[in-house]
Amino acid sequence: MAQKSPHKHVTYYDILEIKPTVSDEEIKQAYRRLVMQWHPDRNRMNARIADFKLKAINEAYTHLKDKDARKRYDQMLKRQKNRLTAGN
Repeated sequence: MAQKSPHKHVTYYDILEIKPTVSDEEIKQAYRRLVMQWHPDRNRMNARIADFKLKAINEAYTHLKDKDARKRYDQMLKRQKNRLTAGN
């Protein structure tokens, strides 16, 4: 039996805590929820972590909010998945 990689590839969907099948509106809702959750004013004790999380959330949302960019991203994920499964 082939071993799975101990490192999971984190996707923009993982960062926004959503599934790849969600609607554009659900992407926006997840983004807004996470921005409020990780806003530096709400995380003064963990400001560096909040800043890191907020940057990742913004990057993920920037890519997924644009329909064309999301389509290209989904295709890239599919190619990566196919390469990984072909190698096992």
